[in-house]
Amino acid sequence: MKLSAQGRLNHHFWGDYHAGLVLAFDTPEDMRLALPKLASVGLPKQWVPGEKAPHAAFITVNSDELAMLKKHLGTLGADVDAIDSCAHSVDYGDPFSITVEVEDPRQLSFPFYC
Repeated sequence: MKLSAQGRLNHHFWGDYHAGLVLAFDTPEDMRLALPKLASVGLPKQWVPGEKAPHAAFITVNSDELAMLKKHLGTLGADVDAIDSCAHSVDYGDPFSITVEVEDPRQLSFPFYC
């Protein structure tokens, strides 16, 4: 089953550079199913479910981690140039979208009849 998310990066230029990324899925369940695929990039940090937006996941990365994350998000269909683009705003990258393929939990279980 394919799950889609819309993403946006927030640049933080004060002090040492870092960026916050948010991926918003259609439902909290979609976000929970997609988290293992998002974590497979090998970063020491993990995506965190949103407190105020339970359908979204959030991560903060430095510039080196961002390079790794952009590459991974590109494998999920994101426009890597849009992720941290400053073409339209110095505070936010351009919106991007990803697609994550996961196992449908409804297909993994079936009733056993005796």
